[in-house]
Amino acid sequence: MWRRSISLALLAAAVAFAAGYSTLVLSVRPEAALMWMGADAVRLKIRLAPGAQARLWGDASCVAPAADAYVVARSGTYVIPVSSIPNSNSGNICLASSDGALSRTLPVASR
Repeated sequence: MWRRSISLALLAAAVAFAAGYSTLVLSVRPEAALMWMGADAVRLKIRLAPGAQARLWGDASCVAPAADAYVVARSGTYVIPVSSIPNSNSGNICLASSDGALSRTLPVASR
């Protein structure tokens, strides 16, 4: 997913260079994928905006992060034990970024 985006960006840069353009603007947007890894862990692959954090918590509605939510401070790939996520048996595993750019819901019943 990210490799393809980077490859396309590099291709665009090569075309712009060959055409004689001197300015290239590259925009990398926040992105997240949240999935089950068996019954006891979730896998999170996330790209955060600079300065943003993500929070994971359990809730039926995923309206707002819990005060004790699991915090992800950097982009990367994580395998997070369900036991580390507060209220993880509440219907959904919820993800939201502090800048509002990302929001994902993973139903507990789908594991």
